[in-house]
Order: sequence, then C-alpha cells, then structure tokens
Amino acid sequence: MAATLELRPPGSFRLCANPAYEQHAVLRLRRVIDAVVQGAAGFAPLGVIVVGSAARGEALIVGERRLRRWLSDLQCIVVIPRRARASRDQLETALAAIAARLEIEARSHDDAVQIKLWPVAAAALAATGPTLFACELVAHGKLVWGRPNEIALPTWPPGTDVPDTGEAFRLLNNRIVEQVALRVRHADGWADAIEAGYGLAKYWTELATSLSLHLGCYRPNLRERVFAVETALVADAGARAAVVGNDLLRKLDDAILLRTGKLDPARWPSAADFEDSARFAASLWHLESAALAGASADEGCDDWRTVVRRMRRAAGTTGMLRDWMRWLFVADDGARELRRAAAALDVGSPTNALYAAGCLLHFYWSELSDSDAELARALRAAFNARAASGAALRRELAARALAAWESFLRRAAW
Repeated sequence: MAATLELRPPGSFRLCANPAYEQHAVLRLRRVIDAVVQGAAGFAPLGVIVVGSAARGEALIVGERRLRRWLSDLQCIVVIPRRARASRDQLETALAAIAARLEIEARSHDDAVQIKLWPVAAAALAATGPTLFACELVAHGKLVWGRPNEIALPTWPPGTDVPDTGEAFRLLNNRIVEQVALRVRHADGWADAIEAGYGLAKYWTELATSLSLHLGCYRPNLRERVFAVETALVADAGARAAVVGNDLLRKLDDAILLRTGKLDPARWPSAADFEDSARFAASLWHLESAALAGASADEGCDDWRTVVRRMRRAAGTTGMLRDWMRWLFVADDGARELRRAAAALDVGSPTNALYAAGCLLHFYWSELSDSDAELARALRAAFNARAASGAALRRELAARALAAWESFLRRAAW
C-alpha cells in the first residue's frame, strides 16, 4: 500500500530557525496557500506540499531595520491530476505569475522573500525514483493543504531507497553552478555579506551531502548526515585525502550553526572563503568523477581539460544520448547555445557543457583573468562570449549558465 502524507496545516509544525519569526512565517505560508488555491483553481490542484528548509524547520529570516529578509526560499510543490503537457506548461506560467505577485505583495509589507512554486502530477510523484529531492520530500515534506488520500508518496524496495553515486555527482555539479553565480555577485559587490555568508554555509552543507552520497552514508537529517560523513572518512583513505587541508568538518560546524540561526551570516564571507570552497569542491569533483569514469582521482587534476574529459566519461554513452534527446527539440536560444558549446568543447552533451562551464569558472577563477590563456579562449569561443577575460568574462558565462540551469535543470528531478 502506498504511503501518503499527513495533512499538516501551517502552525502545526515548525518553519523557522529563529522562533521570533515563526508566527510571521506561518502567516506568509497561509497567504501562499490561499493564492495558489484561488489562482490555480482551474487546474484542480490536489495539494500543496512545503519542501526545503521551511519543511525542515530551518527557514532563516533576519531583521534589517524595518525589513524581514528571508535567506531561505519558500518552496512549495503543487500536486495536480495527470494532465497533458500543454496544461502543465500553462500551470507553470500561472504559478510563476502567482509567485511574482506574492513576492511584490510581501515586499509591500516589509517582507523580502523568494517564493518557488513547482507543479508535479500525482502519478509522476508516486513513481519518482530515489533521487535526493524525493528522499528529502519523503522525510521532510509537509502537505499544508489538499487531499492526502489522493497523493501517494514514492516508495522503493529495501536496499534501493537511497540515491546512487550518480546522484552525488549531479548534486555537486548543480551546486557549483549556483555557487559560481553567487561568487560573481559577491565579487561585483551585488551580494552583501549576509547573502554571501548564507550562500557559503548552504554550499558547504551541500558539498557534505554530495560526499555522503558518494560514501554511501547519506541520512535525511543534516546533523546525522555530518556525523555519518565524519565516521565514513575514518574508514575511507581516498575520501579522507580529498578533504585534508580543507578543514571540512570545522566549516560544517560553522555552517550548521549559521543555518540554524546561531551564527551571524555576515561574519562569514570573504574572497578567501570562496577560494576555500572552490578548492574543496574541485577535490571532491575529481574524487567523484574519477569513481564514475574509472580513473584515478589525482590524474590530471591540475589540467582544465581533465574536467571536459571526465565530464564526458562520467556521463557515459547512455546518459549522453538521453541528455541529447531531452535538449534536441527545445527551441530556445539558451538551448541552442548549449548544444553549440557541447560540440565546441567536445564535452558530450548540452548538460555536460553547462556543468563544465560552472566547474571551469569555479576551479580556475584566477586563470580566466588572462585573455590569452587557453581556457579563456576556449570558453569564449564555445559560448560565443563578448567579454575577453577576467570579471567581465566570468560574469557573462555565469549569467548564461545560471539562466540555462534555472530554465532546464532545476526541476529535472520531477
């Protein structure tokens, strides 16, 4: 018998890391539910499920003079009956408009929050494999409105109920793309200390999650996950070598304190902190990609071309063919650009091109300051970039990578 979610209306579970903002967060969530139920009524929604940090009771809100600033997004899945693709596209457009109106309304009440609303068909939800997002949903998702008996959770046979090592690598590449965008914003002065500090804390915990998946010790609870990683590193010499000199565990301690409201985000960020995270991410990336590609973790890790070769080998022929099928018929400038970049870099597929761009920007940040460097020339040609080098090239490539990721990959789990 399929498992279902218990109905948990706002106020029946904790939303915030900081109790002082709890009642305020409850009111904001109720407003989101009302807007979705009314605005999407024509699509007959079956339920609204809160996911992410709010579902875990870790939404972080800070006060800035009169403004309440949400550092965490307020994320909800809107469950719908099985519908045609056209109906889903229409619902995505409707939900995006609802979220935009809610954000403007919240701002008028001195409340700065980003609201994400994603549609998923009930049948697709029930049939989802054990991706990281699905495992987190089963462990932490809260059905805040709807009909529980019509929304079945995914179930998996014993022994297959944890994400695989390929999921670890996908998570790592996705978070690198996000982090590069934040790093560019911070370098350009657009991301203040609070945004950058929270982003770094989130990034370190996501790196630990990727490592836990790679080591086979993933736990849905963050603290249990970190403890499992610490224990696994004692027994795994290869993984232990990857984190030597990066002070991972101390970073994780600080990250957990920050994400639970016990450390001021503004105390963290600096250019050196972004460099530290990039060095560790590169070590972890080479460790995980080597395992998938059947290579040595330290083989060519100082050469940017290794990222291109490994990305292709880690995806495998089947994975690249499946990726091409997904991108082939997307009539969009961003998709066409990624198809062209995939061919120019010889990286195997459009998604690989997107991930490779993020990794090369993150791992070789300083090298891109030289317009004559081979890497700068290769990326400039592959993406037809106008900027020659340095901050301008990083800004242009990061903006394109993030836009493509937001459009095509953010909801790939569903």
